[in-house]
Order: sequence, then C-alpha cells, then structure tokens
Amino acid sequence: MAARSAGLIAASVVVLALGCGEGAEQQAPATLLAADVESLPVGNAVGTSYSGLYVLSEATVTACVCRAGSCSEWMGSSSGSFALTQTDGALRLVLRTNTSETTYDGGIDRDGKFRVGGSRVDQSSAAYSILSGTVEERVGMELKSQNTLTGPVNGKSTDCDVEVKLAATFVASL
Repeated sequence: MAARSAGLIAASVVVLALGCGEGAEQQAPATLLAADVESLPVGNAVGTSYSGLYVLSEATVTACVCRAGSCSEWMGSSSGSFALTQTDGALRLVLRTNTSETTYDGGIDRDGKFRVGGSRVDQSSAAYSILSGTVEERVGMELKSQNTLTGPVNGKSTDCDVEVKLAATFVASL
C-alpha cells in the first residue's frame, strides 16, 4: 500500500478499507462530485449522546466501477478509527489512520441515522465520499461509504466509484 498515491490513500474510508470481493464490479455506484459531499443538512437529533470513538472492525466492497484503472488495485484493511462529534443534529466524523485524518460533516437524526460527506483534493488526485448509516449509542455503527477516487495509483491513472460496507465498534467517550 505504501506505493499508492498518498492523496488517495488518505482520502477516504474506501481506500483505507477496501478489499475487493467476489462480484464487486457488478453494480454501479454513484459518481460523486464536490457539490454532492459539501453542505449536507443537519438532522433532528438533540444532545451529544452519539459522540465517541469507534474502531473500524469490518470493511467489504459491495460495488466498484472504474472508468480508468481497475477495482483489483484496491487492497486494504479494516484499520482506523472514527471520532464522532455530535452537537444536536450536526455530526462531524473524523477518520483517523496512521498517516492522516479526513473530516466528514453532515447530520444525524434522533434514531441514530446519519449522513456525512467529505473530500480530499490535491494536485494529482481527488476523493469525494459520503458515509451514511446508523450508530447505536455506546455500541457501534454500521455504515456505507460511497466514494469517487481519481488520480494515480501505482503509476497508473485511476477513476473509480466504489461502495464499501463498514462496521465500527464503540471504544470510548470523547
């Protein structure tokens, strides 16, 4: 993984957590742009009860389509953590890996359903991501990460839309 573009690796849950599964290229995930991941609405939750540190425990690719490059380029692990900070219906999720942090902002509802978006863009690559799912207070969360990734990977041009099913376990309050 060290040989891959640092911008793409740090950009998204997908790149951190990808592992191509059987049939991963059969579905067509959405292509995301900056406008799709910015200024997502807040939800109707009240308080801060969903805030906490969650450790990534599962990552499964459920769909992948590449206009350039190949889904087989993506390998990964389920390492990393999410710090969730809830302020009423506003939610900030920060993905922390051993090399970077990526911030996603959006909203959360009273029932724990959330949707956050974020991007990471540099001179040679771009990653746009939407994370959506449900968090269970002080237990864990299940979520889907939709991602569009463009830029060089192992010296080859890449432009892929990838969807990943993720799970994370609550480990501590913030």
